[in-house]
Amino acid sequence: MTDKRKPTYDLDAFKLAAGGMRVTIVATRTAAGLGFGRAEIEATIQTIQRTHFYKSMTSHGDHRIWQDVCYG
Repeated sequence: MTDKRKPTYDLDAFKLAAGGMRVTIVATRTAAGLGFGRAEIEATIQTIQRTHFYKSMTSHGDHRIWQDVCYG
């Protein structure tokens, strides 16, 4: 597994695409359990900032796929 200190993906492009996102049933149910509907999910995505991420790493299953990691 490889790590790097900056995010791989363009956060602004991700935010623009968020309006047309597809959400899994599990994510929808989990969000609903927290009182979130689709509008709240999209609004929360818009609050994400680049400083929330501290590294990018390859996935365990496929070293070609990168995932940006945020502070939890």
